[in-house]
Amino acid sequence: MLDGRSIQVIRALTTSSYVLKQDIMKEVNLTKRQLEYTMDKINGWIKDNKHQPVRFIKEKASIDHETYTFLLKRIDMDSDHFDSQYLMDRQERMHFIYMMIFLREGYLSINHFVDALEVSKATIFKDLGDLKNDLEEQNIGIEYNRLEGYNLSGDELDLRAYLLKIVLYSLAFNPNRKFIDYFIETNQLIKFEEMLSIISSVMRKHDIKFVENRLIEFTYSFILLKQRLLNHAVRIDEYIDAKDLMNTDEYEFSLSLLKYFDMYTESSSEYLSRCVLGFSAGIHEITNENRNNVMKMVRRFLNRFESFSGIVIEQKEDVIAQLYIHFQPAYYRLLFRIPVYNPLLEKIKSEYSALFTIVKETFKSFEKELDRVISEDELSYLTIHFASIISNFSKQPEYQKVAAIVCPNGIGSSMLLYSRLKSIFPEFIFMEPIEFINLDSVFDRADIIFTTINQVEFVKEKKPYFVVSPVMTDAEISDLISEVYSKINNFQYQLPSFNQMINIVKKYVPEKEFKEFENEIRGSIVDDLSHETYGKVNLELSDIILKEYIQLDVTAHDKWDAVEKAANPLKILGAISEEYINEIKKSMETNSEYLVISNSVAMPHAKPKYGVNKTAMGITVLAKPVKFGNNNKDPVKYIFTLGSIDKESHLKAMSTFIQLISEDSFFEKLNSSNTALEVKEYINDFETRINTA
Repeated sequence: MLDGRSIQVIRALTTSSYVLKQDIMKEVNLTKRQLEYTMDKINGWIKDNKHQPVRFIKEKASIDHETYTFLLKRIDMDSDHFDSQYLMDRQERMHFIYMMIFLREGYLSINHFVDALEVSKATIFKDLGDLKNDLEEQNIGIEYNRLEGYNLSGDELDLRAYLLKIVLYSLAFNPNRKFIDYFIETNQLIKFEEMLSIISSVMRKHDIKFVENRLIEFTYSFILLKQRLLNHAVRIDEYIDAKDLMNTDEYEFSLSLLKYFDMYTESSSEYLSRCVLGFSAGIHEITNENRNNVMKMVRRFLNRFESFSGIVIEQKEDVIAQLYIHFQPAYYRLLFRIPVYNPLLEKIKSEYSALFTIVKETFKSFEKELDRVISEDELSYLTIHFASIISNFSKQPEYQKVAAIVCPNGIGSSMLLYSRLKSIFPEFIFMEPIEFINLDSVFDRADIIFTTINQVEFVKEKKPYFVVSPVMTDAEISDLISEVYSKINNFQYQLPSFNQMINIVKKYVPEKEFKEFENEIRGSIVDDLSHETYGKVNLELSDIILKEYIQLDVTAHDKWDAVEKAANPLKILGAISEEYINEIKKSMETNSEYLVISNSVAMPHAKPKYGVNKTAMGITVLAKPVKFGNNNKDPVKYIFTLGSIDKESHLKAMSTFIQLISEDSFFEKLNSSNTALEVKEYINDFETRINTA
């Protein structure tokens, strides 16, 4: 029988034509011994099904074509093969137990759990204990009495939120829907396909749109919430006026769906409409006051992002519209305690660490407004959106190969992947990303397919396809380039993969020096192969703040004089031009408030095209503060003048800068220092501390 770990390993084996043991160990978080044990289990199962086992030749997985197709069919989400051959892991058993109690109708005993999960009482008691510990952190309890058996205690909103977490976690981190399907079948709930058909019909009636993955999540969530909505009323915090809510398409959709099942109540309609607002795509026109408020927030956040990142956004209205589509549902998720999971969280934090820090700072004010902590999962999705915004969407000439991108994860992930692939393969024509259900509409036009999901249909069609992630490491990009060019017979570009080269070099480079060599060669390879890939030049804050750019105890008559004097060292040393300073002043004529990024701190900057010769930041401490027109953060005493040659190379420095200006000790140093060298040394020491933390 296969367990969850085996499924994860099979998925890792089938994501690429070139898979190494170390790749699988890293992706599934296994030791070498654990991987060998799991592979023995998988190969035993493969042999039982009359196929050739998976072999490793010099650390590389070798899979027979028929075996590969067999594995894809078995893990395909539309396949039914896992029902009788799937062994739940501990986490899934705990989730199964919670769902049983959540949907409890009548007496529920330990024997019910034993029968449903087919494990011993000792295992059930251990799982129950672990589940209770997890639930305590969510203010949920599991209680038992002889009359009712097991039941849940706590706020109904918290109980439902945990149920949603189970659904989202199962679909995000272990996308094998058979676990939830099995629960639905054993509890005689309405099946997924039937519910999806009903929901889709009601969606069309009310012009509601879901991203493909969100529609799957909502459908499963509604199946599991349905009975609870009818039998348990819930108190809704009135962040949105009920009358305003009733004027939305989401409310009308929820009403129709509930009436279809003859289960309308005021409580159920209010709760479900809020769920729909959190799951659906924010694509409706702004038709009421609340949506206007969301749009105002998006504008404010974009202004804050510009301030903290030092980037002046082009085509701002288009960018605002793009951000709104993601932020509207995110806003309602935060309001109504609807969870979100991002399986790429750690990868995004690693590959976009500087941008993640800037985005986190951008949204701090929102946390205070709503008295809600924005989860790192939510922040990572927002980071993807901002990464796609700052990517270079240059116009492509016409080339021979046409590529389709299949990505059901939402606009942020799709557009990030779109821009990354365009920069990696500039000789291809890329159609805009589509969801899997729409693949037929572009299939005939595409020469190759890039996809974030691995579906057996791609194998059947005999067309080159490549499974990719919206967020790729340098090694993954290198391997992708090699794999793509080898499959399309472009021998001019065939290269050994990063892992192939690194395994050869590992034999001859001492272990102590190997990690440093690996990191350096990784960046070098991808730089050469894709000049426009995000974040290849990562300037440190100490690189852009020279001692000569620092001025202390400067006298200024007003904000105009202050900005002129603060920018002067950068102009004298050739980092920026007079035109650049004039452009800053020009923008101040209409709005100088945006330059003030925190209490007493301003950061003047403009677009690179107005005269930036070198990325640089100056520091000016005024003898007496001056007003910039920001009522909440005036007057300004500290001015950090930024000039950046592009939209990306300075982001790591800005990430450090954000952390630096959150330290009271830094401003104490600015106030007490007698020389620029003292300030420069403080910055160098601070940077070293956070980089080695």
